[in-house]
Amino acid sequence: MVRAGYECEDCGATDWDTVLHAHHLEPVGEAGYGPGCQHHPENLRVLCQACHAMAHERLRAKPGTQLRLLAA
Repeated sequence: MVRAGYECEDCGATDWDTVLHAHHLEPVGEAGYGPGCQHHPENLRVLCQACHAMAHERLRAKPGTQLRLLAA
């Protein structure tokens, strides 16, 4: 969040406007939220709730991709 200036990296919404989420560029594997490379900062983007939902909708269109959108 600090790296992104507490703003959505897609639309610029701030934490004053909406809830911000950490989005994994490479989805978390079947093992879930355990330790692993998928949590490194270079695999994360800060997105507002709306942009996060849109990012997951785009990923759902890829065959073989299974995603879980969890409330923070």
